[in-house]
Amino acid sequence: MKQQGLSEEKVQKINDYENSDLSDREKAVLRLTEIIASEPHTLDDEFFTLLKEHFSDEQLLDLGVAVGLLNGLHRFLETFGVLPDSYQENISCDVPQRGK
Repeated sequence: MKQQGLSEEKVQKINDYENSDLSDREKAVLRLTEIIASEPHTLDDEFFTLLKEHFSDEQLLDLGVAVGLLNGLHRFLETFGVLPDSYQENISCDVPQRGK
């Protein structure tokens, strides 16, 4: 994640993002992700207004589609116990840099 500019310190803040010093925009994305993944019927007008302060309609659509597709893929893989061929427990892969 560091290759993409995300420090380990920032990653650690994600678990308790509401009480962290992450930006309001970052907190909104994380909350939206939780809503889409676990509580889709809880998106209320107040939170939607807050989202609109930080994102355009196009950005919200992109975020929603990305989170929804990845969440669906994750559920499918978990349901059928599918692991990538290169999976190794407690090992993560490097995130490729753009243009390399």
